Amino acid sequence: MKIAIASSGLGHISRGIETWALDTAAALAERGVDVTLFSGGDVQGVEKGGLKVISLPCLRRYDDNTQRK
Repeated sequence: MKIAIASSGLGHISRGIETWALDTAAALAERGVDVTLFSGGDVQGVEKGGLKVISLPCLRRYDDNTQRK
């Protein structure tokens, strides 16, 4: 079984859902589950049990491209 966990805010901020995504993915990886964590930014310091982290391009809330003109 493969599991994917995604959090677009991960790598930008660390609130509830971002912390949950990282902790859950790391715990699953440590138990040998094939899990990939998709984040919206670079995640620093992730060296937990072979956890695969893929950063995808994500516009931030206050980026010029997300503002109404």
